[in-house]
Amino acid sequence: MDSNPSKHIVAADFTCLAEPQLDDADCPCISGKFGGPRLSYTGAYSCPTCKCIVGFEDGEDDLMFDEDDEEEMDFAQGNNFVAEGDRLQDFTPEENLFIKRRKALNVASVDIHILNNRLADYLVTNEFEIVQFLRNLELANEPTFGKTGTNLTPKILAIASFLGNIPIESKTLAQLKINPTVVTGYIRALKIIIPTEGSKSPMVQALTYVGNAIDLPNPIVESIIQQYEEDPLYNRESDTTTRAAAFIYVKTRQAGIKAVTQGALKKIPGVRHNSLPRAIAIYNDQIRNGNNGVEAEGTL
Repeated sequence: MDSNPSKHIVAADFTCLAEPQLDDADCPCISGKFGGPRLSYTGAYSCPTCKCIVGFEDGEDDLMFDEDDEEEMDFAQGNNFVAEGDRLQDFTPEENLFIKRRKALNVASVDIHILNNRLADYLVTNEFEIVQFLRNLELANEPTFGKTGTNLTPKILAIASFLGNIPIESKTLAQLKINPTVVTGYIRALKIIIPTEGSKSPMVQALTYVGNAIDLPNPIVESIIQQYEEDPLYNRESDTTTRAAAFIYVKTRQAGIKAVTQGALKKIPGVRHNSLPRAIAIYNDQIRNGNNGVEAEGTL
């Protein structure tokens, strides 16, 4: 296993879980083929071929998470304190619904990746916003989206296409065995419900809001938005405003603009004080690991 590029994820005695079992050279979790195991929103690594869970994120960067912030969040959600070793994976009905939709989104992003890479990337980058958007429609009993028993994939693809302004071809949906008419109907309903939302994604709107809040010149804000749209970075922090603040901080630092400080960003309504450093660290880790095209200093 010394030659296995994923040895930090899978066990030393790992064997392919696909049925029929693949040769080591063809198993992504052993050979690193297709980029190796894929990290999902739950912190679990899964095989891009057979979708089996093969490992879990070690959570080392959780050391940067402020415990007071975690307790505050638990209190706000009505959770009772439980010692770390005694915690059980119990979820409220709402949390289970949210998790189910995030799983459906993750599967959809894998299935559509080869057919529409741009939409697949948008699904992964904006998973929290897309799922929350869907839940808001369901909780509001919106006639088209309020039926919780229907297939989730067409709804998720329609919302992603609408929010990201990314078209989906009928032949692509047909290859996924999804009725194009159903997705078109969802998109049409979204244009009626929220006629002005489709032009900008939630993250782009948040970047604009944060930039304006700290009086960042418009050309710089527009440049940062362009960088985000061309090469978005993934971040596990669920709050969009906090992620936008972190993205602006990282990009302005890359450009040598030191006037944008964490202290100034924390004063913006909606930015979570203790989560901001964590979001910044996640972005910086990706840049150090070469997961995106890093811009040279002074490009803003």
